[in-house]
Amino acid sequence: MSLATVVQGSATRAFKINGVAAPATLAQVTTGIFDPTTGTTGAGATVTTSTSALLSTLTKRIPGGKFGPNSLIEESDLFATILGKGLATDPAPGDTLTFRGATWTVKGVWPTFVGATPVIFELWVRK
Repeated sequence: MSLATVVQGSATRAFKINGVAAPATLAQVTTGIFDPTTGTTGAGATVTTSTSALLSTLTKRIPGGKFGPNSLIEESDLFATILGKGLATDPAPGDTLTFRGATWTVKGVWPTFVGATPVIFELWVRK
């Protein structure tokens, strides 16, 4: 597969996300700075970014993933696809995604790159 095919495919996916996705907000909490004199960490900051998201079921999307007892994946988990453009930082586990009035916690992140730039992020989310 050539780079041109990857770029074209990513651009097509980004266009489709913009066309059918709903508005969403990604909230990312940054940790505070450690103060060695007090031995504590200062208050962190929350950075929110408006984006578009498309949610789908998670079934068979995680390699080796399966539902059931002792599974890390729950039946209510979903897959959210968001655009990488305009994000303050890359999404990470622990961030939250607010979509259609519901807040989801990010459990896993899979970026899709064009060159060195992440253009799409696929997030494993849980309510």
